[in-house]
Amino acid sequence: MPPGVFAVDSGRLRYGCFHQGEQSWEMSAYEEFALDEEAFIPGPLGGSLREPERLRAPLVELLGTLGTQVSEASLVLPDSWLRLAVVETEKLPKVGKAREEVLRWMLQQIIPFKVEDLRLREIELAQLQNRPGIKRVLIGFGLDQPLSQLEELFAEQGIRIGNLVNQSLGTLSAVAHNLQNVELGVVVLLNEDGYSLSFTYRDELVLHRHRPLADQSIGELPAGMVTRDLNLTRVFLEDLLGPVTVGRILLIGPDETLAPWSGWLEESFGFPILPLEAQYLALTGSLSGAPMHELAPVLGAAAQRIP
Repeated sequence: MPPGVFAVDSGRLRYGCFHQGEQSWEMSAYEEFALDEEAFIPGPLGGSLREPERLRAPLVELLGTLGTQVSEASLVLPDSWLRLAVVETEKLPKVGKAREEVLRWMLQQIIPFKVEDLRLREIELAQLQNRPGIKRVLIGFGLDQPLSQLEELFAEQGIRIGNLVNQSLGTLSAVAHNLQNVELGVVVLLNEDGYSLSFTYRDELVLHRHRPLADQSIGELPAGMVTRDLNLTRVFLEDLLGPVTVGRILLIGPDETLAPWSGWLEESFGFPILPLEAQYLALTGSLSGAPMHELAPVLGAAAQRIP
């Protein structure tokens, strides 16, 4: 059985458990508890808990509903708490502290955060054909202090968090089988915190963009702002990859956002949109009424094995 998956954001604590079959996943548990509206101190890269008890109490209550002991789990966090960036270089140490120092220095050139406060995780990507000799590294980063705070709260309950993942990477894992043998795949994730655009090139993440929302809701964004952002992203992709063909666009978000975003995406990329359905997740069983855009990152985290 795969590990359970918790998901935390500024307003909720969720838990899902999934059993893997030969051709699909079955959800065996899904629980959701509201958090205090001011549980977290807001910040540009996530936030710390105001008081540990504001998460500890809901966590203990949630665990009491499960009827089984959870000893290891994954934890899904918003894209604005765990960011992604791709850096490029001709030379990079293979392992060790020297490699991390180079990556931190490169990251400091492109983000407005103090890299000494960040926890990093990196994956080396395949080289692009039109950029020979250039190493490309995907870096996931978040503030170490609030991440450690969350891990410690779960550890108090005997739970080891073996995998920290953001919503976009969790979602990509959940829908990856839909993007196989597609030259350029696009996954668009919409939620109340913002929107994220993930592009896969020959089955590998090649570009990720996240736009957090502060004073706007995802359903109230001006059409001109979104289409301008999508068109700029398309131009950047063409410069990065050269002429490529979009093979599939998956749109994942609240029902009320799907119609306008489908139009904007099709206008910008010239390709029809597939709104996410259970069949694209290969997910069966009772789904507890949970929306697909909320289940996707939780299921995807379950599909990622804990090291």
